[in-house]
Amino acid sequence: MDHLQRAWYTQAFEVTYRTKRGNEFQDWFVKVASLAYGADFEPIRNYGPMGDFKCDGRRLSTGTIFKCYAPGEIKEAETIKKINDDLGGALQHWSAFLRCWCFVLNDSRGLPPTVGQHLDTMKAAHATISLDRWGEASLRDLVFSIPDDRMTDLFGYAPTIALWSQVGYADLKPMLEAIAQNQPDPINEPTAPPSPQKIEKNDLSTSAADLLRVGRLKEHLVGDFLSQSAWPETANRIAKAIRDHYMSLKALGLSADDIFARLRLFIGMSAD
Repeated sequence: MDHLQRAWYTQAFEVTYRTKRGNEFQDWFVKVASLAYGADFEPIRNYGPMGDFKCDGRRLSTGTIFKCYAPGEIKEAETIKKINDDLGGALQHWSAFLRCWCFVLNDSRGLPPTVGQHLDTMKAAHATISLDRWGEASLRDLVFSIPDDRMTDLFGYAPTIALWSQVGYADLKPMLEAIAQNQPDPINEPTAPPSPQKIEKNDLSTSAADLLRVGRLKEHLVGDFLSQSAWPETANRIAKAIRDHYMSLKALGLSADDIFARLRLFIGMSAD
């Protein structure tokens, strides 16, 4: 995995981790654990009235029961009840297997202090097993333990530096034409690509900033397209299409990385 691929996959991980909720997050975690642990991980599904015995999956070699929680907003009383119910159910149904119970969260902002204290209390009360809490850092480590040739199963294909170096005018032209046609009313203000200084100040993660820097290596191809365009206002059309979409995303209160990821998706869908 080269530098560009790692930046690509890091940003994909960060956005996926922060946006998936409920069963969608649980399904994603099961896929990650299956790719990382292989046959050592056993997914457990909800089976009618029997349920899942308070287990979303287990790692056989370590006696670990995983339980996911991704409500979107962590509320203290609800989270504490969730911990009590899930841990209690695991102790009841998996007593002969259980050596470690792992609570998997998708809230990058961290736990409320009372929830953290409650987990400490439960850990002391059940000293015969380990109690772990996994958040963004732990899941990032798990994702990047997946063999390089299986990462495409999780996030799709990531371009290599070698491939990016071969991208030429003919590859970018259809995408730029599609974006330009997305907005019929161009604005008249001049446009320019963001400076490296601006990239540093916009709160993007290192991985997102790296992708922007790599993208600037092909900036001259965009200039070639604009200089050859039959429409004098093409640059403004492209700028307006992206700017309008950016403003609509910013109004949602999304993070800089989430906005960047959705702009990439918007450009890709325009090209399609």
